[in-house]
Amino acid sequence: MDLDLERRVRFGPDFTRRLGLALASASPGGRAFGGKGRGEGAGHELEALRAWRSGDDPRRLDWAASARSGEPIARVVRGESSPERLVLLDASMSMAAGRPSKLQLAAEVAAFACAQALHAGGRVHLVACAARTRDMRLCGRHDLPRALAFLASLEADGRLAPAELAQRLAEPGEAWVLGDWTTIHPSCLCASRPRGGLRALLVLAPEERDPSPAMGVLWVDPETGERRAARVDSAAKFEYQSSLGRELELRALSFARAHSLFVACGSDDPFERAARRLERA
Repeated sequence: MDLDLERRVRFGPDFTRRLGLALASASPGGRAFGGKGRGEGAGHELEALRAWRSGDDPRRLDWAASARSGEPIARVVRGESSPERLVLLDASMSMAAGRPSKLQLAAEVAAFACAQALHAGGRVHLVACAARTRDMRLCGRHDLPRALAFLASLEADGRLAPAELAQRLAEPGEAWVLGDWTTIHPSCLCASRPRGGLRALLVLAPEERDPSPAMGVLWVDPETGERRAARVDSAAKFEYQSSLGRELELRALSFARAHSLFVACGSDDPFERAARRLERA
C-alpha cells in the first residue's frame, strides 16, 4: 500500500477558532518564552542599532545612521528588546506522508507558536526548509494573518539539508523545530541550540506509528522514490514498534541532556495536544 501524499497545507474553516481557544488556555507567551514582552515603544535610552526589518515601527528609524550606511537602520531602546522565537518548519517531501499529512500538523503547530509569541509582544522568524527555503519575520499581532497565509502556501518538496538546519538554529532566541527528523541525529540539532532553548517536534504518519498487520505494506521514501515491500505480521509489528519506542526514548534523552525538549506525535493528533506538550516547562 502506498503512503498517501498530501503536499499542500489546508487550514479548515474552524482553525482560527481552534487557534484562539488554544492560545486562551496556554501559558502567556509560553513558560520558556519569558512571559509578556514590552515590545519597542516606551523607553528612551538607546541600547543598540540594527538592520531594519520588515514590519518595524517607522518611529524606530534612525535617520542619521541610515544616511551614513545607505540602508535603513532601526534603533533599539534599553529595556525594550522584544524576545525572539525562531519557528523552523520542515517542508521536505517526506512531510507529505500521512493523512492528514505530517506537514499539515507541523504547519498548525507553527501557527500556534507564531501566534503565542506575537500575542506576548515578541518577534518571530518563521522559516520553511525544503527544496527552496522561504522565511518571513513577524513583529506584532497584526502579522498573524501573514503567517497563516505563508503557512497555507507551503508545498512539500525536495530534501532537508542538515547543514542549513544547523545554520538556522544558530540564531539567538528560543526555537521551535517542527518536522520529520528521523534521518537527522539529535546532536545536529542540539549542537546549535539557541541561547533561549530548543523545542523539537517529531511528526510521524499513522502508518509509521502503527503499520497494519492485515495487509502488505509498501514503504516509500518520498524524497528519493525508493520503495520497499513488506508483509507485516503481528510479530513484525511488535518488533517494529518496540524498536521505534527505543529510538524515541533515546532521542528524548539526548535532548534532555542538552536542556532541550523533544516531543513525538502522530500527524493525526490534534495540534492542540502537540502544542501543549511543547510549551510546557
